[in-house]
Amino acid sequence: MLVAALAAAAVVPGAAHARDVTQTAKSGDVSATLTYHVAKDVYSQVRLRIARSGAVVADQRLREVGCGKGCAAWASGLFAVPGPVQVRDLDGDGEPEVIVDFYTGGAHCCVVTAFYRWDGGAYRRSTGYFGNYGYKIVDLDHDGTTELSAYDERFAYAFGSYADSLSPPVVWHWQAGKLVDVTKSFPALAQANAKLAFKLFTRSKRRHDDIAARAVLAAWTADQCLLGRSTQAFARLEAARKAGDLGTATAGARYITQLRAFLKRGGYL
Repeated sequence: MLVAALAAAAVVPGAAHARDVTQTAKSGDVSATLTYHVAKDVYSQVRLRIARSGAVVADQRLREVGCGKGCAAWASGLFAVPGPVQVRDLDGDGEPEVIVDFYTGGAHCCVVTAFYRWDGGAYRRSTGYFGNYGYKIVDLDHDGTTELSAYDERFAYAFGSYADSLSPPVVWHWQAGKLVDVTKSFPALAQANAKLAFKLFTRSKRRHDDIAARAVLAAWTADQCLLGRSTQAFARLEAARKAGDLGTATAGARYITQLRAFLKRGGYL
């Protein structure tokens, strides 16, 4: 599904006066220029140019950005704030990628990113959907190759409101033009998130807020699965159900069943 038609008008706050905007980024011999026009809160004429050693090899009018099933809930036409543009070597192969972020607007959503990879003769585009949380490019293990660090968007609203929800970390490597999930290689992130989740669960329990408790425990359980502790985690959930910490006995049992199925679909179990 297409998130947005960039050539179409999209209402976005913050543009007071008509102006042309140019953003540039460069790494080595590769440079990228993103241009667009802003008038009365409408972003239009979005264009990306990529040059190698000063010669333009890609010049595209960005009319739409697709991001697959992750965007199924978002209708086209809600886009878009284009940029920033980056030129970064994501996989350490000496060939930088061109990265363009787009923001759909809304209360807290959504980031969609277009990745342009040089295949030796042309730039090929792929897209990533980073939802409410966005992502950071960071070298988590200090090995000279960056990771894309984010949170699993699927947990937002899954067992409670957005405000009540918490998501486990997710980490990707960029490999051969694809994002590859390497979250389990960074257990410290899951450990820290699990600690936060249990703290929030304890606070929700004191407030007798069963919905918030169940929402944050979903992330905690996912964190435990990432750490190879799924059996212990579900035993802990069952103990919480018996103690009445998940609501009524029926509600708690239904929650555990739904959570197990949710984690299986998400690849945690």
